Amino acid sequence: MAKFEVREVFRLPQRGELVIAGKITEGTVQVGMSAYVWLDGGLYWDLPVRSIEFLDRVSVGESLISLVCRENTEYDAELCSELCPIGSIIDVTDASSAV
Repeated sequence: MAKFEVREVFRLPQRGELVIAGKITEGTVQVGMSAYVWLDGGLYWDLPVRSIEFLDRVSVGESLISLVCRENTEYDAELCSELCPIGSIIDVTDASSAV
């Protein structure tokens, strides 16, 4: 299992994907793993990672890792952003060691 610090969430509408950008704080993240966003009542939102990309924020001199996930609706990124504010830590794990 890996831990991932969220720095930004946005969507790529042309690709039908949402992006969770941030830093890996523990472990290793690979394509095929899932990001787990916790909901109320002990439930979670399982977001399979389709690709991992680098995001260079030149204006602030910061490089981030982007977990690129499939978008189900155009509101997924907005919801994910509300559930994972900047600085929050999410779990990223493979299916065999699901949360």
